[in-house]
Amino acid sequence: MRLLPFEILTVAFSYLETSDLLECQLTSKGWYEASVGYLYSKVVITTSEGSRLYARTLLNSLRLGNYLKSFRTGILFNVSRYKPIWDEHGLIDILVQKCPNLLQILTWSAGSPFWKRISQALTQGQLPKLQELQLCEGKCLESYIQTILLLKKTLVSIWISDGGQYCGMDLDRSNAYRILLQEISEFKKLQYLTLRYYSNKQLSYYDSLMDDIPLLKGLTISHYATVRTKMIVEPGKPINPHPNVRNLNCSWDLINNESQLRYVIQKFPKLQHLVVDHDIFLGGDNTVDSSAVIEFLSHVISLVLEFKIELQLKYEDAIIVWTKLISMNERYKDTILIYHYNEEPFSDDIIFHVEKKTLVIKFPVHKDDVVFPHIKFLSTTGGRIQSLTLNTDDNPISGLEEPTDFYINFDNLNWTIGILKLCPSLQQLTLTNDSANASCFSDDVPLNTNVKKLTVVNVVDENVPLLNDISVIHPTIKHVRIYNNSLDNHNCRESPIIINIKNASLELLSWVSTTYQDDMNEEFKAYIKLTTRKGPKYYTGDINGLLPISAKSYKIASKNYKPSLQSILESSSEESSSEESNFEDLGFRKSCYYNEEDRLLVNICFEITCQSLAEFRIDVKHSKQEKYKWNF
Repeated sequence: MRLLPFEILTVAFSYLETSDLLECQLTSKGWYEASVGYLYSKVVITTSEGSRLYARTLLNSLRLGNYLKSFRTGILFNVSRYKPIWDEHGLIDILVQKCPNLLQILTWSAGSPFWKRISQALTQGQLPKLQELQLCEGKCLESYIQTILLLKKTLVSIWISDGGQYCGMDLDRSNAYRILLQEISEFKKLQYLTLRYYSNKQLSYYDSLMDDIPLLKGLTISHYATVRTKMIVEPGKPINPHPNVRNLNCSWDLINNESQLRYVIQKFPKLQHLVVDHDIFLGGDNTVDSSAVIEFLSHVISLVLEFKIELQLKYEDAIIVWTKLISMNERYKDTILIYHYNEEPFSDDIIFHVEKKTLVIKFPVHKDDVVFPHIKFLSTTGGRIQSLTLNTDDNPISGLEEPTDFYINFDNLNWTIGILKLCPSLQQLTLTNDSANASCFSDDVPLNTNVKKLTVVNVVDENVPLLNDISVIHPTIKHVRIYNNSLDNHNCRESPIIINIKNASLELLSWVSTTYQDDMNEEFKAYIKLTTRKGPKYYTGDINGLLPISAKSYKIASKNYKPSLQSILESSSEESSSEESNFEDLGFRKSCYYNEEDRLLVNICFEITCQSLAEFRIDVKHSKQEKYKWNF
């Protein structure tokens, strides 16, 4: 490495984290010189003590200031009655004087003295390369705008966020903002524009503004509002495409009608990244036509590389749009159901969340509900659903502060059953969180012979009783995948892993656990009790394969943290493999520990019951993420 040219070293060091760069600093003088520029190029200061230390560092080593390109801070430079001195250590003065290559300053809620000092420096020719000056939130918007007006030659990004200062009135009333709009074409290098403020105007209102910025690549526009307002729709006029815009981030209330959706399609023909967010408390009348939504989504799905869209539709339009989505693209065969609280008692609008490979339906929950909000929708569309995901973190009562009479006795079990009854064509089912730990289906649940694949995600409790109940109503299940996230390397504890699917014959059972020691190598061993129609059998397995053992050996393994494979096999040879034992009093263990070579060892005991099982896979996610595939 000492023979590598300086240029190659600098390229290699550009990919390293701060901790790695610090190690490189201590290696040699050559490595110090090659890494120092990256180590001091980006600095984040959020505390007064950090400000003091960094100011001292720059004063003691003048050349370090030449490396600084990005400076980020939190509320360090705001002013209040509790903090009358805005820069007690003089850090800004030092940055202005010692950091001529500074390109970016990002601050949160900086006060007027901060912007006056930056303006003074710019007027005096200091900070000549500054390209980005961002005020995330605060009540000094006019001071910020007056400052960026001094950067017309170099600025590439503008961030306008009033932080609620003008809430209740249009930002257009700000004199500084009006001046900025008038002179926006003079920012010759401007590429990114962010506008976050109160307004009742829709996206096409900003058409002239976009045309005045020929190099514009990224546009973000979203609105603050405390009440619903009827958005002002601009009259129809010729649309000049802006092919340079590749990133668009806007609120749904800016484009929730036919003209605005078609405006997006025509205005941004080469869009690559699109985010449309939605706040159920904002937006005006929701009158968008389903055909316009389908045209818009079809365009986005076919041409935009990455997108995340939330839109609110009337119930009838939602059914039409959902049906079209699942029919025109294979990736939307899986439907995810979640819920949101809606204060409007008579609104049954449904929110769609659409991404490249994800379709989420959000149902409105009201205090006055007398039936589950999904029933009306699924009664019409449930027969078309072939793949379904239920997440009980977002169940119907998750947003209610005080459950009403209908929801007071809410039960995840009955909720899950009701949804399954409405989806008779279901072939694949994914359950997450609490729904995976429900149990005891009622006897009158009809058999569903279509489901072939079952996935259970985020299982915390290793006993998953719902699996057996699912096998009662879905006896044709062939593939079961269980994702467990409770494997704790620091707390070895008894953990019975009971997988009971006695009504199904499985082709594949997959168990996935996660460890958290990314820097350790891992050894894995499993002990398995398999009960099928042919009776109980016992196995031990590691990376090398699967070996049959006796009931006594399994009992020994389940009660020892570190049983050796040799002791298991010796014990197995002393008794008949058909020996019967009572396992009800066993303490099954899932244990993690380190051996003499400081390697992480993981032992897991399983008790699996099913009619038959052809293949069992274990995937312990770790630095190597090895999978163990065992055939019984």
